[in-house]
Amino acid sequence: MGDTKINYDEKFGLNNFRCEVCAALGDEFWETLTDGLTLPDIETESKCQCRNMYAFMSRFEEMADKETIRSILCKVRHGLHPSQSSWAREEFLQIGDLDAFLKKHHDAELKKFIKMNKV
Repeated sequence: MGDTKINYDEKFGLNNFRCEVCAALGDEFWETLTDGLTLPDIETESKCQCRNMYAFMSRFEEMADKETIRSILCKVRHGLHPSQSSWAREEFLQIGDLDAFLKKHHDAELKKFIKMNKV
């Protein structure tokens, strides 16, 4: 929720994922994992209905064991910096009600998800 408001840079996203994969499984694993794939990009994935990410994650799940995958995925999401979610704090303070804040963002993200996944 709200990820569309985060300013992603070279230190976050797929680069962060690459760093974690390489640290756990090595550079050669990353090269094999990504060979021939179009890597997912936060700017273009919605245009291809996340097919690049699906192909990427499917291959990752085929190549690595479940525990390593879980460990990597848990670390990657926590690559967020507090400044990247400061918008949420400010908006929450303006709304003043957690349920209203969550409903507003849930509804907005659901609309984006439905639009992105229309065939």
